[in-house]
Amino acid sequence: ASCAAAAAAATANGSDYGFEGWFTTELGAVRGRVLEVEGTVPPYVRGLFLQSGPGRFNMGDMRFGHALDGFAKHLELHFEGGENGTRVTFSTDFLKSKFYEESLREN
Repeated sequence: ASCAAAAAAATANGSDYGFEGWFTTELGAVRGRVLEVEGTVPPYVRGLFLQSGPGRFNMGDMRFGHALDGFAKHLELHFEGGENGTRVTFSTDFLKSKFYEESLREN
């Protein structure tokens, strides 16, 4: 009930509670950063988790105003099993599409 009340209050006063960071550009790229695991990961969790979504909402003077218009960015979590538990690595970078590369060149 408290989440519903907070959502209703946020809507009533015009704020976008919980959505403030959705249109935030994140330019950083990471390759193979080993993450510290707190607790345990079940042994059946192995392989690659891949998620894609917008990661950049501006380029030079151009600004995107819709969530589906941002430049694509991928996030990868790689789960590997071993004798000492699960090793998790994190990577993220932009999709190097033709449009993205041309936009970088032309700014």
